[in-house]
Amino acid sequence: MAQYAHPSLLTLIFYIEREWQAIDDRKFGIGNISIAEGLGYDKHVSHRKGLEMDIRPMRNDRLEGQSARVSRFDDVYDRNATIKLIRLFLQHPMVTKVFFNDGEVQKTIAGGRVRSLQGHDDHLHIEIREHG
Repeated sequence: MAQYAHPSLLTLIFYIEREWQAIDDRKFGIGNISIAEGLGYDKHVSHRKGLEMDIRPMRNDRLEGQSARVSRFDDVYDRNATIKLIRLFLQHPMVTKVFFNDGEVQKTIAGGRVRSLQGHDDHLHIEIREHG
């Protein structure tokens, strides 16, 4: 798994983790970030500078780890918690893009701040600016 993160992204992750724990005791899952030195992997054209990461949507059970993968189509998908998590990210000034294909999430978070992108039914793509 690609887990290299730019220091600005690490700062964001720690901030979101602290804010999330204040409103929900579940953990959120971080997937791919980047490979050091900007190397490509797994057909990713992005995820090269440590400024982008993939996050799993929230589940309505307590399953964690690799087996906790969930799609927006699954019964255990927790849309309301996922919306709360996305809102935390979008409140931070470094966040520039969020991709996730749940149309209900996109309607709830107005202003086109969450957009669709092929392949983003089972994870959120979060991107930040290089200098926060």
